[in-house]
Amino acid sequence: MERLVACRFEPLEEAPLPASALVWTSQQYFDGAGWAALPNREKVEMRPTRWADARLRFLDPIDTLPDAFKTVQSGNFDVKCWSKDDCHLGIEGDKSVFIKTPNSQEVAVYVHPERLPTFPKTWKPLVFLLNSSAATFRLTENLCLVLVRDHDKTMHISCVDYNGGFACAHPATDLAVAYGSYAVKGFEKLEKCDVIPKMATMSGDWGFYIQFFAWGMLVIPKIVELTRPQSVLGAVGMGKRVETIGLIFHPPNMFIQVRLEIPPKTTRTVEFGKDFRVTAKKSSETDIDVYLIIDGQLAKYDYSFDIRVNKPDKPKHNDHIEFKCMIEADDKKKPDAKYKVTPCKNSALLLGQGSPCEPGSAQLVSEEVIAFFDAEICMYYTHPPALKLTKAFKDVATMCEQ
Repeated sequence: MERLVACRFEPLEEAPLPASALVWTSQQYFDGAGWAALPNREKVEMRPTRWADARLRFLDPIDTLPDAFKTVQSGNFDVKCWSKDDCHLGIEGDKSVFIKTPNSQEVAVYVHPERLPTFPKTWKPLVFLLNSSAATFRLTENLCLVLVRDHDKTMHISCVDYNGGFACAHPATDLAVAYGSYAVKGFEKLEKCDVIPKMATMSGDWGFYIQFFAWGMLVIPKIVELTRPQSVLGAVGMGKRVETIGLIFHPPNMFIQVRLEIPPKTTRTVEFGKDFRVTAKKSSETDIDVYLIIDGQLAKYDYSFDIRVNKPDKPKHNDHIEFKCMIEADDKKKPDAKYKVTPCKNSALLLGQGSPCEPGSAQLVSEEVIAFFDAEICMYYTHPPALKLTKAFKDVATMCEQ
């Protein structure tokens, strides 16, 4: 997020895309038959953006005490303050924290159990006003305050490990989701809030990309160690089976794991971009198409669901889809054996080779992708198709100083 401070911005404007483009990367698009160079790629690629309502912002240090804090300070210690527009943060002494957000008329007070570190003058706390129910304040490099407002309008503050998870807001629906340490008690019961289930990854609790669609989102781990132990007489083998490379959340209830069904007794670490990419499109009210690039191949899974399970009065519904993968006999002993996607029920291999894979954050996207969020650096990226889906973003970064 710090990069955006030194960026130049230009308006996000519509840009033409090939009419036949089904999905695309930063440089190529797939038209159903093959990949071709993406025209106007500088205009249509995903670029860093900022919220038009400035809900994700840094607070600047100030020398004066905001009026809202005068009624809560004890007067026994100096109060260091940071502010930006209608959002204020104050620290009295080395334990008491005051927070005032535009979502509440009251000042929220938090007392840390231990002494807080000394804050340098250059320190700028990062604030994310997720929606009217929740906000996060990065207090130090390792501590984050999660501020929530329940149905009774009562404010609650929890101190969590900043690197133990993430929270983000949907740019079209205003839904806030939390993961890991940010999923504080009762978060999923707040208005327009939900919790993402834990996933097994090699990239930490913050190593995720989240793609946003008008109908939901796709959570993608950056690095996964895929593992399938050997089964003995039908029993589960020793060790944990890990095959999930993505999690689709279709609010209000549906969580759909995107898995690779890999051969028994195999383990392989796959990295987003370098080894795989994934996205989703909703082709009808009850159908979701999942596109996967893996080891140069492009595959699609047609997932259908019963719309009745996704009604607001229903419980959470967990499901999964599987892309069946095999390893050639000659490659099984290789430490980084490539997968061969095998077509099966509901899945098809669209291209057997030549699909773009390279390290980095460049996503596989479509016209349904509004934006993606890089949880590791707390930054959103968007592209021209988002103009038809949200008003959250109005400009994109064009040049950032190093």
